[in-house]
Amino acid sequence: MSWKLVYSISQRSLNSIMGFQFVDSRNGFLRTSGWLLKTEDGGCTWRRLHTPFDFPQDQLLDLSFLAGGKVGWVVGGIYRPITRKELEQHPYPNYAIGTLPNDTEAVLEGVVFHTDDGGRTWHEQIRTRDVHIFLGLSFLDARHGVVLGDLDVFYTRDGGRSWHPIEFRDDCVDQNFMTVFEEHPVDVYFVGSGTGWVSYTGGYMAKSEDGGQTWCDLLHLGGTWPNSSDNFFQKIRFINQKHGFGLDVDGALYETRDGGATWVKINANIRFEDIYLFDANHIWAVADEGLFRIVP
Repeated sequence: MSWKLVYSISQRSLNSIMGFQFVDSRNGFLRTSGWLLKTEDGGCTWRRLHTPFDFPQDQLLDLSFLAGGKVGWVVGGIYRPITRKELEQHPYPNYAIGTLPNDTEAVLEGVVFHTDDGGRTWHEQIRTRDVHIFLGLSFLDARHGVVLGDLDVFYTRDGGRSWHPIEFRDDCVDQNFMTVFEEHPVDVYFVGSGTGWVSYTGGYMAKSEDGGQTWCDLLHLGGTWPNSSDNFFQKIRFINQKHGFGLDVDGALYETRDGGATWVKINANIRFEDIYLFDANHIWAVADEGLFRIVP
């Protein structure tokens, strides 16, 4: 197997590569810490797409494009001016407070933007003061998707024109547990026609089988890491409804073959940084030591 460098960021640039998505062998999108780039020739050349995010102040945190590369979404946070009175009346978390170029105090607002022309133009679907930033998203098709806020998870059934908080089903959720549940969503992943998972801080995980509208308990705090209350899956990827992989905050790789109910640590003395799933036969794990292919 051989590799060829197809894109590199200058060391003097403030950008760094944060993620990417290929919708087919030629069309793909690359997200840096401030830019969104697109290739139409398999990665040989890239061009920058203009987005509503003003780098370096605003934060572009995730992207999701459908097959064909025309329809897609980007999420993150955009700063707006904030008054001293507003700061005093409504305390904001430290990560949400910033300064605009004119030294005006500012606060992040969560935003979702949509494109139907491959990223040439963008339309704002939601901007809310109730969510300071949207961290990630996953779309099943042109209508059904889930987005992660800094505190909550939301779903849409109309392509993002309206969003609603997800619902936890009474018949499959420990109500005593949910009354004290204060964990934050970290990652979301869907397969097939509607089966998806959301991982939370503290080791909690929930599962949906209806496209993200309703959810059930899957893992409770301490279920996979009984000796640690600080560990959780920072990334989850599933091949199908049963077989998946999870990467915890310590860089350990886990595997499940029962849809996420139980997890087994893969015996490798390597601290992984990320995992990528292109299809059922091409799963890659990234570490300082190099790039590893996972054989299912």
